[in-house]
Amino acid sequence: MTVGQWSTNKHLNGNIDPELNWEEGQPTKDVNNSARSMMAEIAKQLEDNNGVASSSSISGGQSIYVVELNAAVTSFDELRGFSFIPDADSKGHPLMIVKGAGQTALAAKPIVFKRNTNLENGYFKKGSLVHLTYHGGEYITDAITQVFHPDNETLIARDEAFAARDIAVTASESALHSKQTVIAVQANMTHMASLAQPNLIMPWIEVKCMLHLALTQLAILEGATPA
Repeated sequence: MTVGQWSTNKHLNGNIDPELNWEEGQPTKDVNNSARSMMAEIAKQLEDNNGVASSSSISGGQSIYVVELNAAVTSFDELRGFSFIPDADSKGHPLMIVKGAGQTALAAKPIVFKRNTNLENGYFKKGSLVHLTYHGGEYITDAITQVFHPDNETLIARDEAFAARDIAVTASESALHSKQTVIAVQANMTHMASLAQPNLIMPWIEVKCMLHLALTQLAILEGATPA
């Protein structure tokens, strides 16, 4: 039994799961057993989303992560989103092997960013929290799950990029009354922009936009025509 066997159509859930019986007129004992079984299964799904440990190996220059879920999934159709904690930084374009509790491991599938986009070398960091969703033969991650680790340089760069953006916004709202303020913002934004990494898409765009604003306002204060 897994949550992945259940239907979003409530009328199909009477006996869709062999361990549950929600048919009309079911025996009293089945009510207790079914409710308890559902509670246990939901708890397993929550545990799998909190991050399961992984083991990994390197083959052909790429990491192969292996996780064993609490849920007893037996097929990709039953697989729902889950999170794992890499035991090592990723190499190349990583693969994932999922094994349901007490079940045979599913075939290895690639982990990608969004759809059909390979990950950069070292994208996953040891000890971080990574959420994956299976779809169309791939495990899909996103741009932010891999930053939940205090030692991750990506996290530090992201936070500093946001801090730089906030400084620029504050300066803009105060109309940048002095040339010195604009110069300070310009220097800070230039530094923070150099820290932003390519996979920090939104913070990087915001930093670039605010840097352009600061440069434009500096040009206005100096009496020049903005670029």
